[in-house]
Amino acid sequence: MEQDQMQRGLLPPEGKFSFGYDLGCKVERTVVKSLMFSLTECQKLLMLISILHGHAHQHLCQLTFLLIYVIGAGMENLKQYEWYFSKLNMLGGVMQYMSMFHHCQAIVHYAAHTDKYETYANLSKFIYTNYQSALNTLAGLGKMMEALQALGITNIEICSQWLKNEQCFLEERKDLSQPMMAEREYLSKLKALVDCQ
Repeated sequence: MEQDQMQRGLLPPEGKFSFGYDLGCKVERTVVKSLMFSLTECQKLLMLISILHGHAHQHLCQLTFLLIYVIGAGMENLKQYEWYFSKLNMLGGVMQYMSMFHHCQAIVHYAAHTDKYETYANLSKFIYTNYQSALNTLAGLGKMMEALQALGITNIEICSQWLKNEQCFLEERKDLSQPMMAEREYLSKLKALVDCQ
């Protein structure tokens, strides 16, 4: 990969390429074991999980993959693909008895129709709402800085340090949860045994 980039005169990526997915943590482990790992490592792939989905994950996973804890990741909800494929699933009933050729043809026509009449039509709305969101964020920045100063936080880097401290704390206790689960299971089985007698 790096040789190909050098031959083409391409510079290595400056930042990270992030990809948001509901199970980003599990997908990253799969990618590490796959043949694509060298490519993803070179391109600095960073898997993310969306804000709403993050609460179903363990805390250690959230610190690494949750969108709000990754500096520079933005505020997107990472659900665009889900919406698209959810709409695409509606073709299932229509295509049920079609041949493979007509399946492919229906999907291609649906995608072209969506691009022509929905995607491009909604592009201006997407740009406008993101622009408004950025303006609102910038407008609230002064109040945010005042609130941080009132709390005695003068350097924003302390937030990164808090995340590192939390990660160390959780990693130290990662192995402690298994014995506690075994104890709970033992007590519930013991109670069930007593109830049976």
